[in-house]
Amino acid sequence: MEESEYVSLVRKLFDHGQEMSYEEENTFLFLLNGPEQYENEPEMLEYLKENPACSMNDLFGYWASITPPGLPPGMTEEDLLDDEED
Repeated sequence: MEESEYVSLVRKLFDHGQEMSYEEENTFLFLLNGPEQYENEPEMLEYLKENPACSMNDLFGYWASITPPGLPPGMTEEDLLDDEED
């Protein structure tokens, strides 16, 4: 499966082959996967294109500002429990 333009851009901007802290790595992995799950990847891509010098924290803050609270569309609490059992 080919990466989306958004994922490729996130990798280009934030994956410099240097070791990341635990928090940075979690933020990076979320930014790679979360927007697709929450169905706001197009908005995130637009933000990145308009703000190429943003930090991961800036991008995560933007994601939080445009994403309603709760689980990704189509996911239930039961889905989370199923993931924890794996």
